[in-house]
Amino acid sequence: MQLARFKLFLLTAFFVLSAAFCALGQVEVAYGDHQRQKLDYYRANNRYAPILVFVHGGSWKGGDKRASKSVKIAELFQSKGYAVVSINYRLSSDTDYGGFQDVISDLHCAMGWVNQNANTIKGDADRVVVFGNSAGAHLAVLYGLIVGTGGYDCTSEEQLVPEVVIATSGMYLFDTAGTNLQVKPWVFSAFDDMLVDSATYWRKAQPVYHTATSPKAFYLLAGTGDTLADPMHSRWMHDSLTVNGHCSRLKFFEGANHGLANDVREEKEPYVTILAHLDSVWNGMVCGAVVPPGTELPESEVARAMPNPAHDIVNVVFKEEVTRVEEIVLWDFQGNQVADWPGIDLIENQYRIILNVAEINRGLYLLKIRTDKGETTEKMFLR
Repeated sequence: MQLARFKLFLLTAFFVLSAAFCALGQVEVAYGDHQRQKLDYYRANNRYAPILVFVHGGSWKGGDKRASKSVKIAELFQSKGYAVVSINYRLSSDTDYGGFQDVISDLHCAMGWVNQNANTIKGDADRVVVFGNSAGAHLAVLYGLIVGTGGYDCTSEEQLVPEVVIATSGMYLFDTAGTNLQVKPWVFSAFDDMLVDSATYWRKAQPVYHTATSPKAFYLLAGTGDTLADPMHSRWMHDSLTVNGHCSRLKFFEGANHGLANDVREEKEPYVTILAHLDSVWNGMVCGAVVPPGTELPESEVARAMPNPAHDIVNVVFKEEVTRVEEIVLWDFQGNQVADWPGIDLIENQYRIILNVAEINRGLYLLKIRTDKGETTEKMFLR
């Protein structure tokens, strides 16, 4: 009799512990038929919690939702009252990988699952954050800008537009001619491997070209010591969003490298700042805030926290002395010629020209200049 009671006790304890694990631990489900089309959800403690969807990094060819950092991020945000979904997606290293279309379709399908199962994870589908790191940052920002535009799997369903996109250590622009951006050759190669069909998807895969739709807030974070993902990627992305009327906040962490988000603890950066930013969003500050209202900051820090002003003047510096500029043409990023200037004779020993673009509509532009020395200079700028 005692043995039977003991067995019953163990069986009951097993079911209680199993229920507790299912309630708060990770639960894996498939959102598609491919082996990579799976996600883990971490149910919130209370109903109608904000939902955080995490997109892992790994150069578009590696990474996993069960990696240590992915799990720690999920558990941190769950402990702070969030329902969390951590997704896997198809990778360029998969033998059956089909290209960029696969990755973006996976994000749409995973977010469709979140939209349909918010009650299951005790989440609120009207308060969704997409958080990506490194390659995942690129994908998170891209999803935030193209969701609802169609052309991918699962877009026939009601699409889930996030309230906030958070991106750490991301890369958003690969057409670097005329910019101050640095991209390592192997990163270019990894990006191209992810696309497969570069001719079709080269522009579509760069977030800086997209402005169609938008979450209520973007938050871009980068380390000034990041030698893998140049922090100026975040500067360009922030400026592009701001110039096109989107809500964006930018934060640089002095000296931090590409592992900015690796120490996953609520008392460590960037998580202190991210959690504070999200609290400000949920408390009614639609665009969020980098710092609490009323906090006095040095001038340089205020500049980082607030949108960058549009540029009215473009300064073009040549590699060598020129005496005449033969042709100046301005293009937008839909491939349309916007303006041109007549040839300019320059004074002796001149290495640069300054163009006034105040009359041009706000946006992202490419300036092409041909000199009498045969040099063609390209400069990308935000107006």
